[in-house]
Amino acid sequence: MQVTAGVARSRCPSTVSIVATVDSACRPRGFTAGSFTWLSSRPPRVAFCLARSADSYPAFERADGFSVNVLRIDDEELATRFATKGADKFAGGEFSNGTGRYPVLSTAAVVLQCRVHERLTGSDHLFVIGEVIDARVSDGDVAAIIYGNAFRSVEDLPPLRSK
Repeated sequence: MQVTAGVARSRCPSTVSIVATVDSACRPRGFTAGSFTWLSSRPPRVAFCLARSADSYPAFERADGFSVNVLRIDDEELATRFATKGADKFAGGEFSNGTGRYPVLSTAAVVLQCRVHERLTGSDHLFVIGEVIDARVSDGDVAAIIYGNAFRSVEDLPPLRSK
């Protein structure tokens, strides 16, 4: 069945993460990432993509590191705030400085603090590869995912049927 790229993407579950850094004035910057992934385990490297049109693009273009904060199922409002252009994303006070000075969400299911390894530009996005320098997981918390254009828990995944 022929579908749009958006429909195809909605059928590919992905974790919901907030990627955060600080700008040149040490102000926190971040966004909800729909494209965070693990690249390798030795050395431990991860990657994400960020649109050039994003408010936080200039900060990530120059940052030497970042944090990846994998959200839990009850973090949907936080994910929406960080996905909203022009929003005061850090106004809720949920973040603190991690070991690498990058904003860390204390309630995240998984927190990775990373040093930038490489940046690639392609099309309308910046592709950032980071080496994990610190990792933390929260006991018992299940990471949230986006699947079928909805915020879900992996424990609740229903099968999607073609229309």
